[in-house]
Amino acid sequence: MILLLAVSGALASAPFAQTPAEISAQRATLESALKTELDRSRALQLNDTAPPYSISYDVLDGSLATTFAEFGATVSDARQPYRNLRVEVRVGDHVLDSSNFNGFGIPNGVVSRNLPIGTGTPGDALALRREAWLATDNAYKNAVQLLARKQAALSGDHTPRPDDWTRVQALDYPLGGLPPAPTADGDRIRSLAQTLSAELAKYPSLELGQAVARDWQGARLELSSEGTHTWRPTGYTVMRVEGTIRLPDGTEVTDSRSWIERSPADLPPEAEMLAEVKAMAEWLTALPAAPKEDDYLGPVLFEAPAAVELMSQLLAAELVGTPPEIQDGDNMFSPRSSARARLGRRLLPHGWSVTDDVAAAPETVRYDVDHEGVAPRRVVLVRDGVLEDTLMSRVPNKDRKDSTGHGRSLGDGRRGAMPGNMVVTAQKTHSRRALERQALRLAAQTGHDYVLVIGSLQPPALDGSVQIAMTGESQLAGLTAPYEAWRLYMDGHTEPVQALRFNGVDRRVLRDIETAGAATAMTLLDGPPGAGRFSIGSTGGIPVRWEVPSVIITEMELSGGAGGEPRALKVRQ
Repeated sequence: MILLLAVSGALASAPFAQTPAEISAQRATLESALKTELDRSRALQLNDTAPPYSISYDVLDGSLATTFAEFGATVSDARQPYRNLRVEVRVGDHVLDSSNFNGFGIPNGVVSRNLPIGTGTPGDALALRREAWLATDNAYKNAVQLLARKQAALSGDHTPRPDDWTRVQALDYPLGGLPPAPTADGDRIRSLAQTLSAELAKYPSLELGQAVARDWQGARLELSSEGTHTWRPTGYTVMRVEGTIRLPDGTEVTDSRSWIERSPADLPPEAEMLAEVKAMAEWLTALPAAPKEDDYLGPVLFEAPAAVELMSQLLAAELVGTPPEIQDGDNMFSPRSSARARLGRRLLPHGWSVTDDVAAAPETVRYDVDHEGVAPRRVVLVRDGVLEDTLMSRVPNKDRKDSTGHGRSLGDGRRGAMPGNMVVTAQKTHSRRALERQALRLAAQTGHDYVLVIGSLQPPALDGSVQIAMTGESQLAGLTAPYEAWRLYMDGHTEPVQALRFNGVDRRVLRDIETAGAATAMTLLDGPPGAGRFSIGSTGGIPVRWEVPSVIITEMELSGGAGGEPRALKVRQ
């Protein structure tokens, strides 16, 4: 289900239209105030503790519009200026500092605060400096406490460890080179959300038909005590439409459509989006009469966009070299974990390759500087199916020290490496018909007269399920549930299948790819690999592009999902 955080009415009605000259003047004031406070904060010191050796300011400055609609009616419509400061303070030195440690309850050295948006008065700079001072002071005190706890946790542990941080050359992209920022187009996304969700009102059997849209347009300012000074444009538009139907046994089944572009003007034509929403609604309304797959073991054909989600969910963590945080050894729930990316590990079949090239990405995904002030570089990650390099932030590991310019994060999270523009290439590809024939041949070998085809998977951000498995119980799914799946029979006809879930999927299934088809490129909203990918919300995250071929996996296990409570009354007549 789409979740949307409510915005207060005061913010929702706040005007934020400004001329380019006014925006430039306010940003100049912002930059000057933060530079002054950054210089002053270098002298921070608490009693006999060490002063910070690194301070970084990261500001998002722009405008935000968010709309939520159900069955054509607007539920909420928020439009507001947005200015947020993220302060990160490090105490210690590059070898051992206060970062990369999970103190279980001890705040890290990162603090965020919303900044005032000035009106051109002499007090603007003072108000900005006050907020920056409060955030920096708080972050420094947290970092001091965390370093002491980290040193205690590592005392007596002489295991060789990589440094905590890598030095980089400071970059300078001044405000003067920043193009004028557009204002978030709230009218356009509200109209679209109403129109697209209204299409779902034509299907009375749907329990839920909703659309959420967000347009963020602005700029990112990065300042650091190392000398980094960059202004870069940022922004994206996301539109998600979701429908839900209840099966006769009470199971809720959901499907969705998503579009992620640089601005509302880049979204597909309205008629094209309506056609996709209609197809989704017709799929859902046909599901109550569809069979349930009790227990399937055999080949599975992943078509786009399911193949994109398959690679994103299973492959991303295997390509990221950011090591896990050191865990506080005093906590019983703090097992020592190791990095998942292992150089030399086979991830894909022979002949396959994976490359990340941010510079070649569309504007929605492309960036010049990551969140740590490092320019991204092209990285060949997998060659002939084997991992030979990893995406890196400024947190080194035992094999790699230098950042590849992929250090990014959501909110106050640690800056970790994450994909940018991923291209997964097979040695040989086949037509869709050839792919289907091969899948059916493999299915016949397992005694099936049909093969399961997965058309789309639920994005992690929209997965509200919680799975826990005890020793001896059934395996976790390992992959989000299919939105759309069907049986493809030997004679060519298809039949939808309802409420499927995977069993025991992990990265090793990618080595069982039998055949590849045509590639499809999609933009997703994502975060660094980890549990945080499941909590970014329907319109949060960082745009990431994947170009992936359709694939056949020789063997997977799926079963029908559990039922629920049927509705006592019909929701709508």
